[in-house]
Amino acid sequence: MGTLYFFKGKKIFVNEIFWLICWWGLVFGTSILSNIYWGYDISSSTLIYIIAIFILFLVGRYFGKNFNQIRITKREDYHPTKYNFITILGFLGTIMFVFDYLHLNGMSTVKSGYNISIIGSLGSLFMPILLVMGLYRFGYYYYYYKKVDLKSFIYLLAYILPSILNSGRESIFNILIGIFVIKSFCDDQTVKKRKKITIKRIVITVTILFFVIITLMKVYSLTMTRFTNNEVNVFLFRNKVPNSIINEANKLGDLKNIYYTILSYFGHQLAFLSCMFHEYSGPYMYGMFELNILSRRLPKFLGLDYTLVSNTVKYLANGRFKGDWFTIIGSLIVDFGKIGALVAIIIIGFFVGIMRKRFKISPNIENLSMISLICLSMMSTVQLGPFYSINIYGAYIWWFLIFNTKIGKIKINYTKE
Repeated sequence: MGTLYFFKGKKIFVNEIFWLICWWGLVFGTSILSNIYWGYDISSSTLIYIIAIFILFLVGRYFGKNFNQIRITKREDYHPTKYNFITILGFLGTIMFVFDYLHLNGMSTVKSGYNISIIGSLGSLFMPILLVMGLYRFGYYYYYYKKVDLKSFIYLLAYILPSILNSGRESIFNILIGIFVIKSFCDDQTVKKRKKITIKRIVITVTILFFVIITLMKVYSLTMTRFTNNEVNVFLFRNKVPNSIINEANKLGDLKNIYYTILSYFGHQLAFLSCMFHEYSGPYMYGMFELNILSRRLPKFLGLDYTLVSNTVKYLANGRFKGDWFTIIGSLIVDFGKIGALVAIIIIGFFVGIMRKRFKISPNIENLSMISLICLSMMSTVQLGPFYSINIYGAYIWWFLIFNTKIGKIKINYTKE
């Protein structure tokens, strides 16, 4: 793992382009190879537009990496205990959300039907702190002390707890990718000769494998809860699923629900995006569709009515697309239109390029945690975009507040172990 590289010697697992190709490759592969008709043709103009979006993202990323107007200096990492106060706020946010969720919904509510009050809403604003600090703490101890820090896993488990309650799985994949990115980079930096097999290394490997296995078992359990036999029958009835696909699924036994889940969630994006590309003509939200936590609460006279736009999208979808994911491209079209989306993706690419330049100049754990956030965000690009969920874009906001201001830092006397 530590010796695989991407273009120009960059680590393949520490490069967001790798993850972007993985997730979009899954979407294209599932859409094309399954031969399922989703109720809308994938037009050639839509495919050309997708290619244009990818190219413009790379263009923005290139200019960001070569932008010289921002001063970037090398910085040393603070010990994680420096951020104890801000981490406590993250745990407090999780407690507030979980308490509010259980109080209003109990344990059996599905993801799309739960209610929270102002208490849970406020708590959700602080929960992303745990993703940032969990990844930072894991990277810090793994890089500087060559050990797996169990407290970092507690942070990350607390971060995904709200998602587990309402049968969500995205946060679980987020932390797995984030850990994988950080471990990959740290291994590569410390390996100059062949590693010896030691008891310590075996313990580290077993600990991580145990965490991964338990997490994947939970993903399986949530999938079986969310995608039952009844939903499989609805999926087969609603879509023209070829007999060859059905026969292959039946061979898998109990795992066939997982098979249909992948088809359902990752096969419809191109058709849905094609529908949005050709059919959606407003109203536009100018960034507030992605930032729906704000637009849901804005007065209607501003003309940024999230409910109206959401109902318009549902009308166009007409129940054909399980998961309702039209990718970040569709979200940008809803926000800015087809031309504005091209400009927005350049800006996003520019931001990513700036972060990569910062990481190149100062490859510390602080910046590595940001790179891991960018890499794990690539999954959300085939959903509705990283800015649609507070659990993801909130992590970006808290990363900037934590590492670029004095918020959350406490003064301690610390001597390196």
